[in-house]
Amino acid sequence: MKTFKALLLTVLFASFLGSKAQMTDKELSTVENLNWPNLNWKEDKMLGASVDLAYEKILQNKKAKRTVIVAVLDNGIDFEHEDLAANIWINSKEIPNNNIDDDQNGYVDDIYGWNFLGNSKGENISKEHFEYTRIYLEYLSLIEQGYLDSNNLEGKEAEVYKEAEKMYQEELEKREEYLKSTNNAISLMVNAKKLIKNTYGIDIESIDDLKKVNSAGNPDIRRAKAILFSIYDQGFTMEQFQENKEFNEKYTLQYLNLDLNPREVVGDDPFDIENGGYGNPDVKGPNPDHGTACAGLIGAVRNNDIGINGVAENVKIMCLRTTPDGDERDKDVALAILYAVDNGAHIINMSFGKQFSPQKEMVDLAIKYAEKKGVLVVHSSGNSAQDLRIDPAFPNETYLDGTNAKNMITVGASSFKPNKRMIAVFSNYGKGIVDILGPGTDIMSLDTGNTYSEHSGTSFSGPIVSGVAAVVWAYYPDLSVEELISLLITSSKTKRPKKVYPPNLSDEKMKKVKLEEICSDGGVVNLYEALLSLEPQLED
Repeated sequence: MKTFKALLLTVLFASFLGSKAQMTDKELSTVENLNWPNLNWKEDKMLGASVDLAYEKILQNKKAKRTVIVAVLDNGIDFEHEDLAANIWINSKEIPNNNIDDDQNGYVDDIYGWNFLGNSKGENISKEHFEYTRIYLEYLSLIEQGYLDSNNLEGKEAEVYKEAEKMYQEELEKREEYLKSTNNAISLMVNAKKLIKNTYGIDIESIDDLKKVNSAGNPDIRRAKAILFSIYDQGFTMEQFQENKEFNEKYTLQYLNLDLNPREVVGDDPFDIENGGYGNPDVKGPNPDHGTACAGLIGAVRNNDIGINGVAENVKIMCLRTTPDGDERDKDVALAILYAVDNGAHIINMSFGKQFSPQKEMVDLAIKYAEKKGVLVVHSSGNSAQDLRIDPAFPNETYLDGTNAKNMITVGASSFKPNKRMIAVFSNYGKGIVDILGPGTDIMSLDTGNTYSEHSGTSFSGPIVSGVAAVVWAYYPDLSVEELISLLITSSKTKRPKKVYPPNLSDEKMKKVKLEEICSDGGVVNLYEALLSLEPQLED
């Protein structure tokens, strides 16, 4: 049973991050609460962002004063998706496919944005390390070259090296143990099914099938039945075991693989922000599922009888590919932020994060530039159920000089109801760091190839906040970025419990805490209340 308990953790972890079922537009009719992030608590009993109510009660006869450009920094975007194409930003100053930098912004044929994970030949990075693997690799290289002595390390940089090494070794050990447990379970399951098949001719796929097997007087069959019953009773299938095997092999063969060198595709110096000129116009990339889902929550065309309704009308999505399968590079993020600002973005959505930021000064420089230009930066807090006051994640609002960005808002994930379980179990949190919540569980959005799929994570809470901000700024463009952030936070407090259970991915019992410990002053983002506070005379 000890093996199966270890395996249970593996299955849950893989299920959380793993594969998802893609659906066509026609199949969406079977989805319950399809657009729940747009709903409101008072009328719909769903703790959404009150988007539909805002359009119905406040915006119905109003005309937007501008179109808001939202830059989505992600793993790529399917800009041709049937439910998104009409709201994709197009660089009108650039002539497509003429291999000339027509607008002289430094990027050739950047029609929809830019891919910072490729080269001029059209080759793209798909798989990457985690950041702590990269730091550990650098550490090993410096020791090998004689620049460092592993037995005599001092200073802050040495602390980072040792922390990355510890994290790498622990993760490698854990993944190898998970693989061992999974392979053992697969072997037990295959052998038990084979024994019963050869003895009785029965294919075992469920507990009901096991009931047909008489094990009396046959200890081998009795043991095989017990093994299969334990597996099926916990809800496991062979497909799940194979999924988990592949998932954990991916860790060891990709994220933790010290022989992998994905950056050679780009051919730049990732430690020098001045060493640019790389990338290509392929903003889709190899697998733009995550970015397409994020973009869809912001700008999927509303009320077109296709797919879902995004939050924002009067919006254009700028596509910036920065995030591979693995951790993003600080340099790519920084250059993408600079691109977004220089090319007219009003809001930058960043649904990614990591535990180390070795070139944080580059990202700080870019966010400060965005701050100077009045551009809002929306960042998702992450999905490790960690208190960010104790375990920081990056990018974040705190600059290296100790000051805080005034143009950045950090978003945690909320669930369906304003009760003690309101905070999503996976959401990172922390007073003074996470500013506001957005719907983040069981959310249907766009997927590649004109399909749709369900998602959970703060990655999807952030775009909902970006969408709400885009709507407000489309009608009230004179609001400063600081005024907009303040408005989003203060208007989010209308429906919130005093105490909630903090996020927790383990099975340990937790004590309730004040919501302010999770999310500073904010509650769940609320478009209706934000607009109502700007036009209070409209209140019923």
